[in-house]
Amino acid sequence: MLWIAVKAHQLVPALNAIPSHGPRIATIVPLLNGMEHVKLLRSRFDHDRVVPATISVESERLAPGRDVQRSAFVRLALSVTGEHRLESVAARLRQSGFSCEFQANEKTILWSKLAFLAPFALTGTASDKDEQGIFADPAWRGRLECAVGEACAVATANGAAVDREKILATLESLLQLCEPPCRRMCQLAVCRSSTQSAARSFAVDGTMDSTCPQLANWLPESKNA
Repeated sequence: MLWIAVKAHQLVPALNAIPSHGPRIATIVPLLNGMEHVKLLRSRFDHDRVVPATISVESERLAPGRDVQRSAFVRLALSVTGEHRLESVAARLRQSGFSCEFQANEKTILWSKLAFLAPFALTGTASDKDEQGIFADPAWRGRLECAVGEACAVATANGAAVDREKILATLESLLQLCEPPCRRMCQLAVCRSSTQSAARSFAVDGTMDSTCPQLANWLPESKNA
């Protein structure tokens, strides 16, 4: 079994580091944000060996090999295609406090996180505010809500089932769940790792400028952030 938890720009070098003549990997579980990595992995490995997944957790790397979990939760969502192979793994993770859920719609798994993460990252980059600052500013809060709505519209058109109000409620709840000293550091990391994936994933077709005016306005600047 192989877990892939690198950033998007590290994926190809990481794949090239896998020995071509080593033991066959039966199950590959990518935890990257965005959409495009699944197609790449399934072109490299057999389709059924790749089990798309997302993880939601707030953590901070203090030093190489030393990470601190800041959030009171760890939520893992996995494609149901891997349930029979990963149920024992999920059971052990649940014993450690993880929330693990197998879901049927892979696009919903991936878009649920992207439609939450990318608008937050893009709003933070454009405003230079942390989450508390965004929600305290009516103008920037309105822009965040608009961006989440646009992201959900693209996700729905792509076949995912996402809920704008649920995403906004989750964003606001993080004000209480995340430790205050870590909020700005966490958001900066989110912005750096998410904007490139957002730029690719939201360009689903050539109509983005008309269907997602807020996101389209921010993406060109964010890609250079």
